[in-house]
Amino acid sequence: MTWRSFISLQTARIAARLHPRLSVKTDLPAFTFVEDGLGTIHNSDFTQQPLFQRAYSAGKATGSWREHDLRWRIHVLLWAAQHATKFEGAFVECGVYRGGFARAIIDYTGFASLSRDYYLFDTFEGFDVEQLTQGERDKVLSNYEYEKCFETVKRDFAALPFVKFVKGAVPQSLFRVGPVAFLSLDMNCAAPEIAAARFFWPDLVKGAFVLLDDYGFSLHHEQKSAFDALAAELGVGILTLPTGQGLLIKP
Repeated sequence: MTWRSFISLQTARIAARLHPRLSVKTDLPAFTFVEDGLGTIHNSDFTQQPLFQRAYSAGKATGSWREHDLRWRIHVLLWAAQHATKFEGAFVECGVYRGGFARAIIDYTGFASLSRDYYLFDTFEGFDVEQLTQGERDKVLSNYEYEKCFETVKRDFAALPFVKFVKGAVPQSLFRVGPVAFLSLDMNCAAPEIAAARFFWPDLVKGAFVLLDDYGFSLHHEQKSAFDALAAELGVGILTLPTGQGLLIKP
């Protein structure tokens, strides 16, 4: 068996496990999407939609995800954000880096026409190390490199007065912003994310989404454990997504 044949056979076997009706002997389905830890043989035509492509390009241009691509993750983010525009309330992100999520959402939803604010909470220079557990210091810290970027992000969003920057560590920097229609948490460690979720939970409007960017990633198991406990306390469930994200809905 040639190397190419071996790869084709392994691909077929993986695909057959993904879809029980496929036959390894007769079907050699092509993956429609392989990226960011996710592979599927199912429809992924959202990647070809002009509105998605434009919003994704705008987010990626900020440099937030560097050389990586995370199109399905952004697809989920944009779907949730679009749904949130049906509700009254501010959009809130805790964990921003260079603002890629916000830039994509603003472009995709036409946020400038919504007459509401978009709050970005971040140190804009990486982790508040004092909030990391020893496990996070040992395993998480070395996987991320953040530079000071506050002035760059402010400049990039200068033409969007509805974007409100809040520099500082969460939760110390948090304050009430009124009703919240959408909350994104992406701080790569448990303590500030749990604190932010607790802080904003009473302000989330009914049906609002809380999107957890790191929930399903093995590197961030401490975040998953902490959010599982919080969800049980709040009496809600977390939808685990194959993108690695987690999704909560305010009842």
